[in-house]
Formats: sequence, C-alpha cells, structure tokens
Amino acid sequence: MPRLVHLPPPLTDRPISVAMARAHGLGRAVLEGPRFRRIFRGVYLAADVELTFDRHLAAAMLALPPDAVVSHSSAMQLYGVAPSRSGPLELSTNRGATTELEGVVLHRRQGRLHPVQIQGMPVTGPDRTFVDLQNPSSIPWRVYAALAQGGYAGPPPRTSAMWHRWFSF
Repeated sequence: MPRLVHLPPPLTDRPISVAMARAHGLGRAVLEGPRFRRIFRGVYLAADVELTFDRHLAAAMLALPPDAVVSHSSAMQLYGVAPSRSGPLELSTNRGATTELEGVVLHRRQGRLHPVQIQGMPVTGPDRTFVDLQNPSSIPWRVYAALAQGGYAGPPPRTSAMWHRWFSF
C-alpha cells in the first residue's frame, strides 16, 4: 500500500504547477491521484477545494506565459464591479503566444503592459481596462462608473479613439 503523503497548506488551498509540487516533494503520481484534479495541463488543484473565479485565474496564470496579466471582463471582476462570471477568463500578454486552454481567451498586446496588483495578481490598470471593454455595443459611461464605484478615482482616459468618437460634441 502506498504511503499517504502529507500535503502542506500551500499545496491544498490554491492551484499548483508540477514544478511547485516537485519542490515540495510530490511526484506526478500524487497529482494524478484522487487527491488532486487537473485544471489545465501541468496545473492542479486539491480535489476537495472549490474552483472559484480567483483560483481559476491563478491556475490560468500558471499555465500561460509569465508576462500574462488579467484583462478585459476578468479585470473588471477583480475590480469588484462586474457581474458574476459566465464567459471565458480573459488575459493579455506581449508575447506572440496563443492558448488552447479551455475557457481562456489570451489577447496579444503590441504596447507594453503596465499592470497593477489586485489580490496578488497582475491586472491591467483601470484606464486600460476601460479602453479594453469598449466596443460598438458598450456604453462607456457605465464602464467608467463601474470602475469609479470600485475605487478608481481618475478621469476617464481621453486618449482612446473610442472616447473621441463617442464623446466629442
């Protein structure tokens, strides 16, 4: 009968990569056993831990390029002003990477990302998030009002081409 391995708290309350598990003395056999479930390739979560929005994002961050940041509607949720999740997780990177992770959209950025930290995760700033969420069907003032409600106190970004199209009178 195999020996039962004690799992330290860092391995039981958040997603972990295979490398993190190895650093704590756990092999792939433990990760692929009944005590863990696979979230993404090479990323696992203890089987008895709920996969919340925050844990799902943390798992995606472990599976994506190291410069990936939370963006778009996922950033709005971390700011605390978006409705509960129903769509894919959205992240951005400067690399030419693509992803096949189920339930994850990876946006490629040409300009340098300047993330802020929210709940220990790199997230696009409020101004970038404001611009990211604008599309022909969005209502910019609602997006700005939601960011302001979440604690962002700056003015709406006026450099956006969308801003000029919608708000030049």
